[in-house]
Amino acid sequence: MDYRIDYGTLNVTPSARPADVPLYASVEGRVASLANDEVLFYDPATDRNHVMTAQVLQALALCREFHPLDVHVGRVADGIPGLKGQEAAVRRVLEGLAGRGLLITDDAFLLGFQRAPKIELAPPTAIFIRAHERPAQLERLLQSLAEHVKRFGTAYRVVVVDDSTSSESQRAHAELLRHFGDASGCRTAHFDAARWAAMADALAAQLPEHAGALRGMLQRDRRYAGRRGGGIGKNLITLLAAGERYLLLDDDFVFPLRRHPEHAGGIGFDARAWAVRSFAAHDAALHAGVEFDGDPLALQLALCGQSVGAALGAVDGFTLTRSGLRGVSPSTTPALRADARIVATINGHRGAAGASGLTWMYMLDPAGRAALTADAEAYQALRGDPPVWFGVRRFLLGTGSHFTPFAVDNSRLLPPTSPLGRSEDALFNALLQVSHGDALLLDTPYSIGHVQEGRRDRDGLLGQPETPDINLCFAELARHVASDLYSATPAPRLALFAARLDDLAGGSETTTLSYLREYLSYRRSAAVEQLQAIDAQAGAAALPQWRADLRALIETNGRAVAERGPPRFAGWSEQAGNADCVAAFRHEAGLLADGMRAWPAAWDVALAQREHWLDGRPA
Repeated sequence: MDYRIDYGTLNVTPSARPADVPLYASVEGRVASLANDEVLFYDPATDRNHVMTAQVLQALALCREFHPLDVHVGRVADGIPGLKGQEAAVRRVLEGLAGRGLLITDDAFLLGFQRAPKIELAPPTAIFIRAHERPAQLERLLQSLAEHVKRFGTAYRVVVVDDSTSSESQRAHAELLRHFGDASGCRTAHFDAARWAAMADALAAQLPEHAGALRGMLQRDRRYAGRRGGGIGKNLITLLAAGERYLLLDDDFVFPLRRHPEHAGGIGFDARAWAVRSFAAHDAALHAGVEFDGDPLALQLALCGQSVGAALGAVDGFTLTRSGLRGVSPSTTPALRADARIVATINGHRGAAGASGLTWMYMLDPAGRAALTADAEAYQALRGDPPVWFGVRRFLLGTGSHFTPFAVDNSRLLPPTSPLGRSEDALFNALLQVSHGDALLLDTPYSIGHVQEGRRDRDGLLGQPETPDINLCFAELARHVASDLYSATPAPRLALFAARLDDLAGGSETTTLSYLREYLSYRRSAAVEQLQAIDAQAGAAALPQWRADLRALIETNGRAVAERGPPRFAGWSEQAGNADCVAAFRHEAGLLADGMRAWPAAWDVALAQREHWLDGRPA
């Protein structure tokens, strides 16, 4: 596959097509009611007001998606009472709306992407690796990375952020990194416990008013050992890469990147781009797909940090075409903005699933679960640790993802994430929209290998209801809050989210319990609805053991919704009562809120001190 870093060449200019017809979609707008069944429609793109009847507004709402005018005429005539048989009149109204700019053509929409600004990209700082007590995994990753460097000559600095508590693991990691540096010629840095603590202490000394909050974001609290996660490593990396772009790996990843076996060109904007696939063995999953024949790091760095419009055509497959627009609603698709910025790219995972639960496995479509449910013996052997490819078949632009970001544009202030628990990457991804209203995530049709330290048999989870980490609750809140923020700078946006967390944490015990129960009920009810739909679709032909487990999950989640016990989230004590759950929520919300307020000042210090920290020199 070829790629080119050429933002002056765009694949959006429509070609001549005399036999083709244009597609139309309604523009985004805001509505206010007037008297006499009339409304005022405000078009923010042109800063113009339009007066129309409520019926015309209803017709405009039925034309949200890109379709030929004939399709819109039929939908409006069928969808509004009294207009059946009035197609000619409907057509005249829609043509009038097009003339007023309220229905836009696909040609005009695509050409608008040529006006998107080209962003001067910050240089890449380093490849950061989060490591924790797994020398065998780190060794495998570094060996595969050394092969990548030898093949492509991309010798980025490699920094291991070592969250191990064992001195043996830390020494082993340091030795592995030294050997990698000698073999590859890459500069390296190892942030072990001592170096990590020294940096956190120096930062706290420079910002004494935020000392407690920053230590909370960057260091473990022994009182919460059961809530260990990758968040403090992610926060440290955000500071070490302040002002630049970077690449992020976990120690159980392995190169090379491979393209999805059902790869399709173009850009998706919804779940239809996803194509999760199961396999009969972990090795089969690891080797599935096509290895990229160019440098996949350069490919993703060509997109990371760039505006969507300027990035079109920069790499093979990242194109926006007329056929790709059909059925897409520009007024309700936040990612379909030429001037939005790709703040991070995300790869899929292949090999071990890595998910903390198993509910996802029963939500796969028939193609996704085919290998898993090929026969009873295979299902019994694989269900606790399914070999899988999690990922998309085409580029997917969006505003949320649960996966670890790969290439990250840290040239502007990016947020911290929770230092406690799992799903810290999902929370970080959601907080990107809190920091920057133009931030987008780009899932790529590539995956990185995922090889865990051993088999993780999760069969026991089949008897448990959907129990997310509280960080996913915070992520949902972040997406909600972000939609109401207007500031063009990130610091006040982070402060407003911190205030929202403070408000939640300051509620009464009754109010807090209600909030937590409502979120868990929402998650579990949604799971029941999806699982029931899959059960009905699968029918009697489904593998009996698989269907029995599916129905057990439905019953388990339904019972949890009805019983309304203490709202325990993942990682909280199984003996926690109502008061314990409220206390845990208040602590974690307060910790994150304090970190949000301290973060802009910490990031500014990091801009000046980053090179000193990476080189191990005193500031």
